[in-house]
Amino acid sequence: MRKIKNWLKSKLNFNQPEKQDSPRNKNLDDCLLCMRQVFKEEDVKIVFDIGAHEGNLTAAMNKEYTQAFIYAFEPFPSSYEKLSELAKNSNNINSFSVALSSHSGSSDFFVNKFSETNSLLPSKKVGSVIDDLTSTVDKISIQTLTLNEFCASHNIERIDLIKLDTQGSELEVLKGSSKLLEAQAISAIYCEVEFMEMYENQALFDEIFNYLKQYEYVLYNFYNMNFLENGQLAWADAFFISRDLCDSRKQILES
Repeated sequence: MRKIKNWLKSKLNFNQPEKQDSPRNKNLDDCLLCMRQVFKEEDVKIVFDIGAHEGNLTAAMNKEYTQAFIYAFEPFPSSYEKLSELAKNSNNINSFSVALSSHSGSSDFFVNKFSETNSLLPSKKVGSVIDDLTSTVDKISIQTLTLNEFCASHNIERIDLIKLDTQGSELEVLKGSSKLLEAQAISAIYCEVEFMEMYENQALFDEIFNYLKQYEYVLYNFYNMNFLENGQLAWADAFFISRDLCDSRKQILES
C-alpha cells in the first residue's frame, strides 16, 4: 500500500509526522534498507515478490541484487500485464499470474477502486477516507497455489527473502509455506501487517507474529508505519528473520 500512503498525505494532516531524514520516507527503499542490514549483496540469490502489483519493488530488487533470481506473483490481469513486461526485459525476473495462498485451486478475487488494494478478501469499512480506495468495483475468479507446491515443482529449496503484500491474506500465504518455514528454508520475510481489519476476517499482526514465532522466526523491526486521520495505527511493514539467520548474525557480532 505504499502509493496509498502518499495519497493519504495529500488528503490528511497526520497526527504522527515522520522525520524528514528518516529512511522510512523512501517508500520502496524500506525493504532494501532492512535487507542491507542483514544480508551481504552476494548472499541474496533467490527473492520472492508475492503481491508484486505492477513490479515497482521487483524492479528495485533487480537493480539492487543483479545476481539474484526474482519470482514475482500478481493475479490481477492489468497489473500482471505491466509486471510481465518488466520480466520480459530481464533474464533474472520470472513473473506468474497466480495468487499464492493456503490452498491450490481457484478463488474469488475482489477488484477495488485502487488496484493496489485488490484482495482475496472483501473490503471492510474503517471509517476513513481510505474506504473510497478499497471500495469493490468488480469480482473475478483467479488461480491460487501454495508456496510449498510452487517451490517443489520448480526445484527451489531455499528462499533468501520473501516480500509479502497481499492485502489481508498474508497469513494464508504463510500457511501455504509451512514446509519451508519448518525447514528454516526462508531466511527473511518482509510482510505488510495490519493492526485493524481493513478486509473481512483478515489476520492481524498478532496472528502473523504468533504463526511465525512457532517456526522460530524473530521480529527484526517495523517500517513504513501508517496512521488513519484520527492517529490510529492502521498498517505497517514487519521484517522477520529466521532463527538460523539470527544466529549467524550473532556469531558475526561476537567474532
